[in-house]
Amino acid sequence: MTDTIKQIKEAKKRLRPLHNRMDADVKLANLDKYTLKSAITGKDIEGAVSVTMPEPKIYLNSTISSILSLRKHFQTVIEGGIPSTTKRKIESYSDDCYYDVDERLVRQKKQKLFTFWSTHICARGWIGARWLWVNDPEYGFYLDCLPIDARYCYYDLDDDGFAWFANETRRSSVRIKEQYGIDVGEGDGMVLDFWNDKVNEIYIGKEGSEDFTQVDERDNPYSYPPFVLVPAPEGFLFFDKDYISREGESVFFLDRDMYKHWNQLVSIDQTLALGSIDPAYQMEVEETTGEKAPIPPLTSATVEVKKGSKYELIPRPDVNKAVGVAHDHIERAIQMGSPSDIDVAVPPRVTSALWITEQEGLREKVRTPRLEAMESAYQQSTRMIIDQYIQGKFSGKLGRRGAKTLYSYTELGDPETYDIKYKILPKSKRQDIANLTIARVANPDFKLSIKTTMEDIVSAEDPEGEIARIEAEEAEKINPVLKLLRMAYSTSLEAQSLHGDEKEVKQLQAIELTWTMYNLIQNPQPTPTEGKEKIPARQLLPLLNEGRAGKTIPTGGEVE
Repeated sequence: MTDTIKQIKEAKKRLRPLHNRMDADVKLANLDKYTLKSAITGKDIEGAVSVTMPEPKIYLNSTISSILSLRKHFQTVIEGGIPSTTKRKIESYSDDCYYDVDERLVRQKKQKLFTFWSTHICARGWIGARWLWVNDPEYGFYLDCLPIDARYCYYDLDDDGFAWFANETRRSSVRIKEQYGIDVGEGDGMVLDFWNDKVNEIYIGKEGSEDFTQVDERDNPYSYPPFVLVPAPEGFLFFDKDYISREGESVFFLDRDMYKHWNQLVSIDQTLALGSIDPAYQMEVEETTGEKAPIPPLTSATVEVKKGSKYELIPRPDVNKAVGVAHDHIERAIQMGSPSDIDVAVPPRVTSALWITEQEGLREKVRTPRLEAMESAYQQSTRMIIDQYIQGKFSGKLGRRGAKTLYSYTELGDPETYDIKYKILPKSKRQDIANLTIARVANPDFKLSIKTTMEDIVSAEDPEGEIARIEAEEAEKINPVLKLLRMAYSTSLEAQSLHGDEKEVKQLQAIELTWTMYNLIQNPQPTPTEGKEKIPARQLLPLLNEGRAGKTIPTGGEVE
């Protein structure tokens, strides 16, 4: 136990620069209140107005939302020289594992894995999880996934990966007493879950204390700690001292130090504005009550000063110009470090396909490295849960409730013969429309298939059913008999649910429609087409800065 706690303490010290950076990022994400302080003394300025600007939280929330919107474009791909039936089985197994995990996390009042990782890869810059197959007498056979917060992880590496890994979680004292029989007193306690290639040890301690008590020890059924931890491939990896603090950067890494200057500048502006409305005054008197003339307050007071002791303001030329220049430079730096997102940016007067494409390009610079980290985390996790499943020779049902599938370890093949890849395809309706506009400029006759339109553009809940209904309507236009058949059938069904005169009326309508259909079959009539003129498809957006932003342009149809 002593060696384990010593290793963890040394890892905490080594990872302290990274954890300090994460703590600073959380303050930005939570918009910790800014206080205007003296540049000389570092103390709060009495009477100053302090402003905390929302830019970092807006930027973080926008980036997280942008990644969350891609959940439905998540794909599992199996590559290798194995039969296609085995590939499909492995893909299905992988998907059902994550369906099963998400259902358990939701029941535990936690976020789904994709949501948790989307938040942490943006705010922390690191994502991970602990994976274990559990066969519990009470809860049955299931995949236990514990999403982990990299801020509270400690580890050391060897040539094969993690030499050991410890995850620290906060739990209530009541829960700890129930589960481990340890009384940590009032407040929360901390649980250390330590793994190496041989054992799993559990330690309990009081929050804020370095003293831990071992409460459990079990054999590790695998030859490795069952954890996955992946940093975002963002940051400048110079191997100087404390280089770890620059590994796996959050979305704030370019502007982290600029936000405090932005808050400071706006706070000064607000303080000066308030001072102009409610100023402070000095009044010269023969004698004052104090031994020394007080420093004039910022606002809303009258101070007595002895004659001849009045403070005079030292001239500072071009103050207004200096403030204006500072505003421009700081605002520009923040915009460059956190590219304006198309969801929150103020669009230009004319919204063009070119402007949308430029904005999406800026978004991709932020999103791409984080999507790459999530793809890697899913890949490593799937390899781990397949390896554990095969090692344990498991067989069990997985997937959505009510639609679970039985999987045997023998169906997963040899993991050395195939590769598992995950792709999160960046999609944007705005970019789709912009691309369609560009395509129509290059080829006026260009159009998308009904399937692509329904799935990717309209995002219909039931694209296959919607396509079937469209095809049925088109068929009815070509052959009116089909329309009469449908109407007669639906009228007959409606009559079955009615009574009395209403039922008889509906039955007569069904009979009349049937006779009309029969006569039309015997004497077919040409479909009238005269008087209709096709309007060629037009651009959904101007290609460049032409037209008016927000104006709806018709995209085709028929006119009499």
